[in-house]
Amino acid sequence: MKKKLTVILAMAVSIPSYAAGQSQHEPAPQQKPQKVYHIGADVKAPRVITSVQPIVDEQLTKQLNTERKSEKTGSTTLRIVVGEDGTVRTARVLQSFTRALDAKAIDAVRQWKFEPATRKGVPVAVELEVEVDFHLYN
Repeated sequence: MKKKLTVILAMAVSIPSYAAGQSQHEPAPQQKPQKVYHIGADVKAPRVITSVQPIVDEQLTKQLNTERKSEKTGSTTLRIVVGEDGTVRTARVLQSFTRALDAKAIDAVRQWKFEPATRKGVPVAVELEVEVDFHLYN
């Protein structure tokens, strides 16, 4: 069973990580694929320790308000994987508000830190959904 975590103002994107000293053209060393669990049964949900809100500048707010006269509020729903270390490993948009705000939400959620999910007391990676709400007022 998938759980949905609702958070106001945030989002994430999958960005490849590179080990220190490697150029972007060299792939990171291969690691054993990490099993990703779903919350429920013996898997306890991760807990947000630090969340970052998306930064939406005044110019973007005005532009979006002009384009979407009736929609001053909305949400972006993301599916994220929180790793065993409590960092957001991947994120993708499930339900979009606008492309510009989806990107802002992804950038913010990538910075979130979690107390990892656990299975039988051991930290595990989990997949879950987060909803990032936007309220556009100028």
